[in-house]
Amino acid sequence: QGCSAAYGFWRERENRKIFQSLIILFATIILLFLPIPGSKDYSAYYNTHAIVLNDQGNTKKAIDYWRKSSEMNKPFSAYANLALAQYYFYQKEIGKGFKFLNKVSDTSFAASQKYHILGDVLVKLGKMKRATKSYRKSLEINSGNRLVRKKLIEQLRLVDPAAVKKEITKLRVIDRFYDLL
Repeated sequence: QGCSAAYGFWRERENRKIFQSLIILFATIILLFLPIPGSKDYSAYYNTHAIVLNDQGNTKKAIDYWRKSSEMNKPFSAYANLALAQYYFYQKEIGKGFKFLNKVSDTSFAASQKYHILGDVLVKLGKMKRATKSYRKSLEINSGNRLVRKKLIEQLRLVDPAAVKKEITKLRVIDRFYDLL
């Protein structure tokens, strides 16, 4: 309801109400996704620290922090599990990679990314039909991900050429939203 009201304000050019709606939206997002002090959920902090360490070239130490986040099994641990999965896939330790990827729940806000990564791994393993299913699953969760849709189109060219045109049409519709920016 809030989104439709904000859209109505936008159509009517009621800038003050649009601004108020955006403030309420951002406050809600902050309340939903920031760790609550006293909850002992440090997973987001560990992930952030790991990203900084990794960017500085200290991957070994970053892995330690991502592991700490993963072990907490909190909502932001999903991002640590994705980072660890990607690291182990890159190291060609496929079993460890799948172990961390499987820790990301399908109800997690990181589930779309999970299936994106899974699709990429399955492509490298030569399992094209399963990769296609993974990309489709990722898009069921986040239909606006252009990169995943492009990868799906490439897979469909190999396994289901008849479906390519439909996906290209969807990609063009999504691309129009980015043209507005």
